[in-house]
Amino acid sequence: MTLRSLPNLLSAMRILCAAALPLLTGDTRLWLCVYAVAGISDVLDGYVARRRHLESSMGALLDSGADTLFMLASMASFLRIFPWPSWLTAWVCALAFIKLTTAGLGWYKYRTVAFIHTRMNKISGIVVFFTPPAILLSGSATWAVLPCLVASFASIEELCITIVSSSHSPNVPSLRALCRATSREDTQSPCILRHRMQRTGQGVYSSDNAAGRDDVRHRHLAGTETMRETGSDKPDAGPERTHDDV
Repeated sequence: MTLRSLPNLLSAMRILCAAALPLLTGDTRLWLCVYAVAGISDVLDGYVARRRHLESSMGALLDSGADTLFMLASMASFLRIFPWPSWLTAWVCALAFIKLTTAGLGWYKYRTVAFIHTRMNKISGIVVFFTPPAILLSGSATWAVLPCLVASFASIEELCITIVSSSHSPNVPSLRALCRATSREDTQSPCILRHRMQRTGQGVYSSDNAAGRDDVRHRHLAGTETMRETGSDKPDAGPERTHDDV
């Protein structure tokens, strides 16, 4: 095993943990241990990839896929350990519908699985991760309200980014940052175009400058011809003044 493949191996380990969770619902402690290992692998793979500069498109796709499988397996197995109330089930189904809509729209626009690592998605993942242990320890489903609110905001923001963005970028921090970057590009584009036109000699700006340079060159040549005809090294400055004129 090389260091370069370590982040992908951690993501693969999270996929194995996700596959094992539905089989461990009879033992709550063992289920929580495997759940914790999967969560730690989620933190480590991103940290190692950023710290060692091992980011790749394949790694980002594998990480997002492992997160999705882990979330689905956690919810499915957690339902068998702790039955959910109807309001929580409806909320989770609505979130799943938004996620599926975003994925379908991303595939239609970019022809790829469009996962976006926004700040709210990261915060949502952290909050959702601590929810099952909190519910199991407290015995109350009200602990799921906060993570559902955070996940709802993150899912809607991700959908909006997919709608607005013209090209897929997995590392968009937020919808606000995307709008700022888009407005900055729109503001700078006329200046950049003008600068390029002046440098390449195209457009009205460079044509005016070229016409001015040609006019100066013609005047200089006309003055040179006049000096040659008069036989003087200096241009004609008019009749010379004498003391009698004064």
